[in-house]
Amino acid sequence: MKCNVSYKYMFIAIGILCPFFSACNYADGEGSGSENAVYMETPDNKGIANFTLEPDGGTTYLTPRLANISQSPVTIQVSYDKEALDKYNKANGASYEPLPPSAFKLADAEGNELSGSEGIRVPAGDFSAKIMVKVGQLDSKDFPANKKYAIPLSITGASKYSLIPSQRSAVLLLNRSILSSVAKVSGGEGIRIKPAGMHTKAEWTIQMSAIYSSLTRSNLTTAYLSNGTGGEFYTRISSTAGIQVKNGRDGDDTWTQIPLQAGKWLHITYVHKDKKTTVYVNGKVQKVFENSAITFGENSMIIVGNSGYRNDYLREIRLWDKALTESEINDYLYLPMDPETPHLISYLPLSKETGIKDLKAPADMENVTTKARIEYVENVKFPADELVIVNQE
Repeated sequence: MKCNVSYKYMFIAIGILCPFFSACNYADGEGSGSENAVYMETPDNKGIANFTLEPDGGTTYLTPRLANISQSPVTIQVSYDKEALDKYNKANGASYEPLPPSAFKLADAEGNELSGSEGIRVPAGDFSAKIMVKVGQLDSKDFPANKKYAIPLSITGASKYSLIPSQRSAVLLLNRSILSSVAKVSGGEGIRIKPAGMHTKAEWTIQMSAIYSSLTRSNLTTAYLSNGTGGEFYTRISSTAGIQVKNGRDGDDTWTQIPLQAGKWLHITYVHKDKKTTVYVNGKVQKVFENSAITFGENSMIIVGNSGYRNDYLREIRLWDKALTESEINDYLYLPMDPETPHLISYLPLSKETGIKDLKAPADMENVTTKARIEYVENVKFPADELVIVNQE
């Protein structure tokens, strides 16, 4: 029989289900109870879901589902599953920590709390139920802002029907809303950083977050490398052509050709490995450039920006001695870093508390200089598309 799959409910396991279920149209009212299975619905059916958490906590929902409508009630057991998070971290090079069960509660759609032994009930004539996940306020001492947390939940059983093993789990990735101070920069000759120990590294990642007041300025650079021992690394940024990676020449093909907006946070990442430089903006690939090997010398410096700063905002300048993966880039996108994170070579939060200090530099070493005029703006909220200042009154 033809598989009439609704786009809304299409999932990866379709290839598994269709050969076994003759009526594989997933909860459209057709098919018999014997042709049924249980799974956890997540966006794109990848087993993960993002959960933006405000400072005072928040609520989100998960949907355990049946492949077809059941003519009798079905109780689905959902449990805390740290192993699911371990698998996610290993597969994606991530470092999420499990939020302990004491920090959140599970409830049905009406808000009735579920105990560990209770399941969620799918009524007869239906195919899904909602589980409410409620997280309270997280104390910053117990749950530091520079650590990433997740809630791993899995379907462990059902009163009827078998489970789809590849789709029984959901890992809720907590995107915590934070307040931070950021640097407001004008004039100067950029921020010059001299990292230690990079001259032996074959790969690297440079990251920065910025709001540019305009993107029509001539020769406006994001970051570049001086005194390198390999090919040139110089960048420019424009509203129309996006970001340029200059490696010995100019030309239209040296730009990403993806327009960018002034007045918006741009989380910019450059990843260099195997004679390729990949540009990311806000966690998404803009372009992969084929170029020469770009390496650091003992006296190399990273310069972030140039004399073109005009009331632009900067934060979170980072240098890594490894090529970050896309998952790692998104994991680290806006939250402050733990300075002890492996492979982090230079780290400038650019906050009021730290100023322009590189938190990875030895205590007796001043490796950052600038002639720019810098002031700090406090109570800036993340994540946010624009500059959002929260009134603390």
